[in-house]
Amino acid sequence: MSWSLSPLWDRPERDLVPVPGSGRRSKASSPSTLTLADRSPGGLTMPLPKRRHSNARTRKRRSHHALTIPGLAECSNCHEQKLPHRVCSSCGYYGGREIVKREEV
Repeated sequence: MSWSLSPLWDRPERDLVPVPGSGRRSKASSPSTLTLADRSPGGLTMPLPKRRHSNARTRKRRSHHALTIPGLAECSNCHEQKLPHRVCSSCGYYGGREIVKREEV
């Protein structure tokens, strides 16, 4: 099937796809009443939900989206709070050894 670049609203009514939910064929004479299947080549469309999700269902899904405070550990050298298993950002020590050379200011 070849596609022409002519406007889609010039197509005869028999080529129109039925509008979902209307139960009858679309009587389109302008581009505003064409469905998405009419506008896209091949009639490929995105999947859409059949029904609206309730507020409770949406909130249940989002219940695991909360941010958590990262666990902090104390640096054994300078006793500052740092992320565990990482080099201390203030002194450069990790596991009792100096990993990053820090200049004293």
